[in-house]
Amino acid sequence: IDAGANIGAASFFFMMHAPKKKIIAIEPDESNCKLFELNMKPFSNVRLLRSALHNVDSKTMRIKNPDAPKYSYQMEEGDSDIKTVSINSILEKYNIARIDVAKIDIEGGEKALFEENVEWLNICDMLIIELHEHYNPGCGIALLRAISKFDVTVDWQGENLIITKR
Repeated sequence: IDAGANIGAASFFFMMHAPKKKIIAIEPDESNCKLFELNMKPFSNVRLLRSALHNVDSKTMRIKNPDAPKYSYQMEEGDSDIKTVSINSILEKYNIARIDVAKIDIEGGEKALFEENVEWLNICDMLIIELHEHYNPGCGIALLRAISKFDVTVDWQGENLIITKR
C-alpha cells in the first residue's frame, strides 16, 4: 500500500526492490495521479486509486489547502469528485491476504485512518508512516491505540516512523 502516493517515488522504489509484488497506491490529486501513471508505466502490477485514504469508503473530500505544494495537500470533508477509500475495502476488492508494507504519508489523515476500522493491521507486517500531528492533533495517539495490541519494533528514519511486527 502506498498511501499519499504523490507522483510515485515510493512505489517506484518498492518496484525496484520487489518487482513481483503488487502495489495499490492512493493519491487524491489529479495532476499528481497523471505524473504517477507516467512514472509507473513500466510496471503492470501497480494500481492507482484517485482517492483519499480514510477509515471508511465513499465520503466526499476536498483539498483543504489548494495553495500548498502538491505534495502537502490536506483533505477535509466537502464538495469535490474525491471519495474516500479504506484499506479494508482495498483488501477485499483486490483479494489481498497480506500487506508486506503500508507506506502512509497522508498529511494529517492518519488520525481518521487509525481511529477505527483498523482490522487490516492484523495482516500488515510493516508500517512506514509520516505523522502530521502539527496538522491534525491526535494522529499519534490514534496510531498508538491502533497498534497497542501488537508486539512491534519502532524506529525513526528521518521523518518516518517505521513500525514492524516481531
